[in-house]
Amino acid sequence: MSFVPSLGAACLAAVLALTATAPSQALMNLGEYRSGSISGAGEVHRYYLQDAQAGDLLRITFRSQYSGYPCYCYHHRLDVTDGVNPFGSGISGVGLMTETLGQTGLLTITVRAIDGRASGWYEFHVDRINDWVGAERIAFNWNIQGSIDRSLETEVYTIRAEANSSAVLRHTSQYSGYPCYCYHHYVELLDPTFTRVAHVDGHGSAQVTFATTGIYTLLIRGSDHARTGWYATSLDCQSAPGVPCDSVAASRNYCDGLPGTNGVVPALALTARPVVGTTTSLFIGNSAGVPTPAWLVFGEGVARSPTPWTGNLCVAMSGSIEIPSLPAQGGSLPLVIPNHPLLIGLGFSMQALVYDPGAQDQMAFSRGLAVITGN
Repeated sequence: MSFVPSLGAACLAAVLALTATAPSQALMNLGEYRSGSISGAGEVHRYYLQDAQAGDLLRITFRSQYSGYPCYCYHHRLDVTDGVNPFGSGISGVGLMTETLGQTGLLTITVRAIDGRASGWYEFHVDRINDWVGAERIAFNWNIQGSIDRSLETEVYTIRAEANSSAVLRHTSQYSGYPCYCYHHYVELLDPTFTRVAHVDGHGSAQVTFATTGIYTLLIRGSDHARTGWYATSLDCQSAPGVPCDSVAASRNYCDGLPGTNGVVPALALTARPVVGTTTSLFIGNSAGVPTPAWLVFGEGVARSPTPWTGNLCVAMSGSIEIPSLPAQGGSLPLVIPNHPLLIGLGFSMQALVYDPGAQDQMAFSRGLAVITGN
C-alpha cells in the first residue's frame, strides 16, 4: 500500500506550483532564455517546452562553464527528448543544434554535468527559425544597425527575394569587451528551405544569387555564442534594375513602439499596398486623444538609436516631417508613388513620434513601418 502524506487540496496545489517553477524543473516557451547552476553530483535540471509545433525548425543554443579549475572548461550537456525519443544529437559544453520537430507535443530539455560530478553554470535559448519570435522584415539596400546585448542572443530579419536576382551581403561588427577592435559577430543568410546560402564571419562581404523566389532569413549572433557588441549589415541588390531583387509591393510594421495615454501605441500604417503609379495614404494614430504635435521620421534602414526620451528610434533616420497639430482621431498623409522602374523594390522605413502628456517622458512612439514599393 502506498503512503500519501495528509495534505489539504490547497496545500498540495501550492506544492505542485512551487515544483513547476523550481529552477530544476520549469515550463518554458519559444523565445525564452533560461539559465541555472549545477551544484551537486548527479544533479539534473529539466525544462518543458510547451508551444512548439510539428514542422517547427528549432534552433537551440547552449553554453556552460565549470566552476572549478580551469574555469574555461565546458562541463555540462543539454539533451532534448519528445517524451521518449531523442530529439537531435544534444550539445556538449557549448554550441547550437538545429532540428525539425516531427510532431506536436511537450519537449523535455535536460541539463546535467557531462561526467555527473562537475559543477558550474549554464544558459540556453530556444526558438524556431521558420517563425522566429521578434523577427523583423527588412528591404534590400537597407543599412541594418543593431547590437548583440547578451550571450546566446540572435538577431533575426526576413527579406523577400526573387529567383535569378543577385545581391552582396555586407557585414561588420565590433566586440564590446577588450580588445575593442575585434570583429566578433557572425551573419548567415538562409534560403526558403533554411539552407545557408551566404555568410560572413566578423567583417567582410559575400556574393549571393537567389535560386528561388521566397522569404530568406538573416541571422546575426556572436561568433562564440558569448560575444556582445554592435553590428552593421546590408543586403545590397546588384542585379536591379534589370532583375529586381524584390518586385512585390508590401508594407509591414516592425520593432516595438512606446505607449502613450492608456497604454496605447500610436498606429502607423498604409491604407493600401504601395504599388508604383498609384497614390496611397499613410495613417498616423494619436495616442493622446486630443490635437497634438507629431513628427514622422524616415530613412533607408533599421536602427536602435537612443533618444532624449525613453523610446528608441527604429529607423536609420535620414529626414523628418513635423506635423504641428495631429487631429485627435489621427490623420493621414498622401503617398504618391510615381510609375518608374527604378522604384521597383525600393525600400524605406518610417516611424511616428507623438507628443502625449500621458506617455512616459511625454512622448509616444509608433512601431516602425517598412515600405517596399513595387508591383
